[in-house]
Amino acid sequence: MQIEVPEASTVYSMYGSLQNELIIGGLGNIFKTTNKGVNWSIVQNDITAYELREKQDSIFAIALYNSTYKDFYTLDNGDSWHLHNKKSLQDLRTRSVTTSKGITYLVVSSETFPKQPDIVLRSNDGGSTWVDIFPYKHSIYSIYLDSDDNLYLGTNDWEWDETADTFDTNNKNNIGIIYVLND
Repeated sequence: MQIEVPEASTVYSMYGSLQNELIIGGLGNIFKTTNKGVNWSIVQNDITAYELREKQDSIFAIALYNSTYKDFYTLDNGDSWHLHNKKSLQDLRTRSVTTSKGITYLVVSSETFPKQPDIVLRSNDGGSTWVDIFPYKHSIYSIYLDSDDNLYLGTNDWEWDETADTFDTNNKNNIGIIYVLND
């Protein structure tokens, strides 16, 4: 399933579930949907949340704000955000997740120039064997599992152009894209 987030540009982080409420960090804003991605609301502007994490009774956003990484938090499931008085979380970008059944998903980025599309691998046996499960040609900016083990991949609307050997950034609409995969 593909979900579009207008005006997000790129989906850098996710928290929650499409079935209930999903919060995403887009370029310059935090967005939220409560109707399975049909409509999106900007709940915080002027910050780019590169990671969204739950810690105790709060959701934290590790965000770029005024050219500096800062932590923001919410106590009301993303409806309002507050600057944390100190940096409390490491800036770690998640590149792999493991389901409750032990299935591991891994985003692998190319180290070539020009940048090539990322691949998403799945292992059902603890990493002994891997299968490429993502047929689309994008850079993956976030990977996330919801509480039902649905896999979410965050990207943008740039698509790989095989002929030009680069990403096609022309005629794009500033749309963040979420792919939701489930077994």
